[in-house]
Amino acid sequence: MERKSVLPSLLVLLGIACGGFSLVSSAQRELPLPARVLIFYGVSCATFDSRTDAWTVALGTSGGQAEFLSLLDASATSTETTGFALDVAGREGVVTALAFAGDGKTVACGFTESIVVWDVHDVPVSAGPVQTLSAGCGGSYVSSIALSPGLGGNLLASARTYPIGCYYSGSSGVAVWDMNASEYLGVQLDNITDAVSVAFSPDGKMLAAGLSDGRVLWWNASSSSLEFRAAVPTPSEGRGNIVLFSPRGRRFFTASASGLITSRSVDTPSQWVGRSEGAALTALSVSPDGRVLAVGLSNGSLALLDSTTLDQQFFLPYAHCQDVIGLSFSADGERLASVGAEGQVKVWRVLDLKS
Repeated sequence: MERKSVLPSLLVLLGIACGGFSLVSSAQRELPLPARVLIFYGVSCATFDSRTDAWTVALGTSGGQAEFLSLLDASATSTETTGFALDVAGREGVVTALAFAGDGKTVACGFTESIVVWDVHDVPVSAGPVQTLSAGCGGSYVSSIALSPGLGGNLLASARTYPIGCYYSGSSGVAVWDMNASEYLGVQLDNITDAVSVAFSPDGKMLAAGLSDGRVLWWNASSSSLEFRAAVPTPSEGRGNIVLFSPRGRRFFTASASGLITSRSVDTPSQWVGRSEGAALTALSVSPDGRVLAVGLSNGSLALLDSTTLDQQFFLPYAHCQDVIGLSFSADGERLASVGAEGQVKVWRVLDLKS
């Protein structure tokens, strides 16, 4: 059975009538300010390493660099930070996707036609990449990367997006490699033409992909061969789904460019559905305890939702002046970092957002 949950503050802000809510009543208290703001230029994508002993944001740039910044001292008021950069310029220009391995020692950078894997264990990083994987063709670009946390983190999956009206026969929107053997595994479906997002479950046993046509697919990834598991039911009007597992792998989330978000148990068919009228959903993150879902929107706004029912806990309009392209809770769940396409990295105290 499908249950619906509406995000009232989002609807009011965007001029949609919603019961007894109004823009005045939803803005009674003073909106919180971020604990820290860092500004960069030409940011094209973002990802996070939020392990217990690290909280790092990696920013891909249009100039072919990957900037790595420590957020552990995010309560500081200064704009100084520690970090380093990988200069991958001269390879293929814009960094279109980034992902950390589970141990934080490896990062994968996606470009238009390849994925470059770097060992970032020793800083500063002076050596070249440890692997380069061919990942694109025909004007496509790598839109998402995921590295499996299980099996020693040996699987790398990528989603590839094509420009509108451009697709080349024989290529797939989802690709998977066994990094230990440098072997391309492929996927066991032939009609995956254009994908938006990929994600592994925390135990590494499942791979999920969100496709541009609205389909969401699961594979069993507990062995070196991939076995198709299921097509996950999603609202028919959902398009371009971002996919995400909860930290313990018990819940699964999708968020679409058409403003629909779903929350479901991995083991049951029932799901909750929320909607944001007029703004695409562009980023997701789940708190370490799995209870709170942070959502970023294309108009720069942020929302905190109950991860099961999708009931809204807080809404922050226009936290960024462009699309929210990255979100991450700290390991203790007390802070939330957001990245906007305008190049601002903001760190928020979660208690400030909820109070």
